[in-house]
This record gives sequence, C-alpha cells and structure tokens, in this order.
Amino acid sequence: LFGTMRASLGSRELTVPLLGSRRVRTLLALLVLHRGREISRDDLVAMLWPHADLRTGRKSFYRLWQTLRDLLSVDGACPYLVRDRAGCRLDAALFTSDVMEFEDVVRALLFGGAALAAGWERLHEQVRTAFSGDLMPGEADNEVIAGFRERFSLELTDGLVAASRRLREAGEPQGALWFARAA
Repeated sequence: LFGTMRASLGSRELTVPLLGSRRVRTLLALLVLHRGREISRDDLVAMLWPHADLRTGRKSFYRLWQTLRDLLSVDGACPYLVRDRAGCRLDAALFTSDVMEFEDVVRALLFGGAALAAGWERLHEQVRTAFSGDLMPGEADNEVIAGFRERFSLELTDGLVAASRRLREAGEPQGALWFARAA
C-alpha cells in the first residue's frame, strides 16, 4: 500500500484490475489496514461513502464486495474475504502486506536495542526504499486512509528519532546521523 498499490494472488498479478476500480482498491486497502480485524458493514459503508445514506451505501457495498470477491477468487471460491452477520474482514492468516512489514520496521526502530546497532544499515535501506512513499498516495479523498497515512508518518518519525538516539548512545555516529536525517 506504500507508493503505487500492487497486489498479487500467488503468481497471478492483480494490480491492473485493481487500478481500474478506485472503490475496489480502496475497499481492499481498508481491509488490509485493519489487518484481519472485523469491520462492520455499516462502518465500511461510512468509510467508502461518507456522505451517502446508509441504505444506498449498503447496496453499493454489496456490489463492490462481490467485485472484490470475484477478483480474489480461485477456482470459484474466495477464502480470503470473510463476511458474516457481525462484519467483514480479510482472513489474516492468508495474506501479507507491506503494512505488516512497516510495523515490524517501526518496532525495530523503536525497541531494537542491540539488534538495531548490528543491523541499522538494513533498516535504513528499508526506510529509504520500501517506505519512502506515502501510503496510498492516489487516495486523497478517503479520511480513514488519510488518518492511517498521518499515523504511519508520525510512527516512522518517532521510530527514526528513537533509533538515532540509541545509535548515538551505542557509539554509531554514522547510523545516528542517517536516521536523524531521515526523520
């Protein structure tokens, strides 16, 4: 979700079909950002169509859900999407995302300790490449995604500052400087 959205299902590339439908892309992004946690349908409707009435939004949502389900289907079945009475979610055991990698990197920056001093170059490279772009930059209108974008930016900055401080204290001035500049 950082930079241009890319998606694949095994070896099947889904990026092109996703680029054709902004709402499907946004729905998938919202499900990924909630990392397998259930979201009520009405909350998803409000996230996707904040100014629509609930009844109209629900109808649109069911069409959108079916489109995403068709896109993620394998041999006519879609094990990735889960919808029940309580809400909707992606099955967290069946997908990975750069959001999960991002959270691991931020955790390492914030709490890395001795591991940070030993592997700061790798972490800096990840920050510089994989997470240098904004989260879903083409999605400027969705307030929920904008909120995640702002939160992730703050978390990364906090992590970079903490890593810089710890590297300076550990006698790694070059790493401290690189992380301070990145922050």
